[in-house]
This record gives sequence, structure tokens and C-alpha cells, in this order.
Amino acid sequence: MKKIMIFSGSTGNGHNQVAKVLKEQLADKGAEVLLVDILKESSPWVDLLINDGYSLIVSKFPRLYGRLYDFTNDYPRSNRLIRRLTLEEKRFFRRVVEPFSPDLILTTHPFGVILADHLKNKQKLKAPVVSVITDFHFHESYVSQQVDAYISGGLFPEESLQEKGIEPEKIHPYGIPVKPAFYARKKSRILHLETLLLMGGSLGMKDMVLALKDLRQVEGKLKIHVVCGNNEKLYQTIEPMVEDFPPDKQIILHGFTQKIPELFEASDLLITKPGGITTTEALVMGLPMVIPYYFHGQEKENLRFLQNHGLVLSPDGDESLVAIINRLKKNPEILSSLQSTMAEFTSSYSLGYTLKLIENHLRQQHSA
Repeated sequence: MKKIMIFSGSTGNGHNQVAKVLKEQLADKGAEVLLVDILKESSPWVDLLINDGYSLIVSKFPRLYGRLYDFTNDYPRSNRLIRRLTLEEKRFFRRVVEPFSPDLILTTHPFGVILADHLKNKQKLKAPVVSVITDFHFHESYVSQQVDAYISGGLFPEESLQEKGIEPEKIHPYGIPVKPAFYARKKSRILHLETLLLMGGSLGMKDMVLALKDLRQVEGKLKIHVVCGNNEKLYQTIEPMVEDFPPDKQIILHGFTQKIPELFEASDLLITKPGGITTTEALVMGLPMVIPYYFHGQEKENLRFLQNHGLVLSPDGDESLVAIINRLKKNPEILSSLQSTMAEFTSSYSLGYTLKLIENHLRQQHSA
């Protein structure tokens, strides 16, 4: 039985979501899979510091987080400092990696790339390494000549890859892996904009509330599903707002729910922030998106990528969120055009291709 170790981390929810999808799919194919939170296993106190610090900075000091993101991208050597400060690699190798003896390392977190790079450079790790880039921006922390293959949400300019020392053939645009339910529910052509889905991730409280208030001004009838997730404070803030909406606006409030694929299927438009996972789920299903808010750092870069490829609409100085929704209600053919663009862009997206790539690297490892 092939043994696969998945490196993940809890800075945000996306890395773990992708890791769990891959673990389930690989286990179904008969592999022995161990999912490891590298920060938690390396040093519990560092895990607490990093995760709490991440949530605090992103929610309270977003511009500072954006500057840190840009700094670590512009100065690659800073990632070595990250490793020294956060990853006790010797202890981690002895306690976690060596006893399991993996045939392949799969990492969904950039810290996993940093760790695997160090272990391979020290010749402690011989297994191939496959990295999943969980955003649409190839941040410098993902860069390593020791990575055998990258799974990404799109191709990157060859000039940019050459500057990073990454061979273009290592990039496989099979899409950020999401739950199979999203691949199985391709939406048909949207004829009318009648139902909206409003989401904001685990930290998107203020912007979601403002967006919902704006939606009161949209012309005509509208059903609006609002997903608050585990954010109980957000739910309690929005709940009394529902009564203030005009009678032609039906608000359906959700807390945490496992029925996101069903909500996507029932909706004509998604209003969300540009997290890599949520936007990929919408892309593979063909659910058009409007993105009115984002966090600085990777989400800002995600939005830029999605806009450059004509995959989303976003308010700007010339057109507000309400104006965009009113335009889409009057011109639903714009939604169909977005769906066509999304279908063309995601033509290479495949969970099956991703699993086959991993299997091929396992096969090469055993035949070497």
C-alpha cells in the first residue's frame, strides 16, 4: 500500500479543506494517507501564535498583512527566517516523517514547501513532493526546485517561472482541488437573475454586512441566501436586519451548513470575497461571481488574476455593487457570457487529473 503524507496548516480554512478532499480521494484509491498539521506537530506554541496572529492581523490590520505578504514575496530569503522561527524541522522529521516513511509528500500549505525543501536539501527526504497552490498567485513561499510538480488554478507567465527557477512543465493547471459535488453540478444557462448567494468567509463580517445593506436598493424581486458559517457574531448582527428589507426581498439566513453545493446550484449569482477555494468551487460549477470586497495579500492578487481573465465582476469607482446587480437583472446574457468564459477557463480542471498525476509520481518513485 502506497503511503502519502499531506502537509497542511490552519492559517485560514482553505489549506485544510483542500487537504481533506485529497486525503479522502486518495484513501478511496487504496493509499494510506496521513494528514499532518505541520505547525501543530512542529511546535504547539508556535501553532497557537501563528494561527491567532494570522486571524488578528488579517481582520484588524489588513493592510499590514498585505505588506507582510508582499515583503515575503519580494524577498525570498525571508522564507528561510520563517522556517527557522516556526518549524522545528529536526524534531518534526524524527517524530512525524521518519516513522511514517512516506512514498510521496503532498503539501497544501506554503510552509509545507519550505519544510520539504529543507529536508530534501539535507537529504533526509527522498520522496517526491507535489505542491497544491491554493490561490491564483504563485507566491515566492511556494517556490522550490525540490518540488516535483505543482497543481494550480491557472498557468503562469513563463518569464515569471524562469525568474523563479521553475520549469514550466512542472505546472499543472488542474484547478485547486474542491469537493467532487461541485464538479458534478454544472449550472445550466441562467435566464433570469432571481436568487443571490452572499458569502464572506470566516473573517468577512463588516464587508458582508455593508454588502447586504446595499442589496436593499436593488430593483425588483430578489431572493438572497446569506451564509454566515461559524461566525455567530455575524449571524446575530444580520438576523435583526432581515426585518428591515422591503417585501420584494426575501432573505434566507444560514449559519454553518454542509449544503454549499446545493446553495450554489439554487443561485444565479455569488457575491463573495476572492478566496481560492470558494472561487474555484464557483468556477467549476459555472456560478457567476461579483466580488465587492477582499483582504489584502493573496485575495487582492486572486481578484487581479480573476479580473484579468474576465472571470468575475467587481465594483469600482464607476459602478457600485447595486448598479452591477441592476445591470445583470436587465441583461442576463452577461451572466451567460461569464459562464462561457468560466467553462473555457476551467476546461483543464479535473480532480481525476490531479489524482493521476500523484499516482504517476508514486509509480516513478517505486520504479526508480
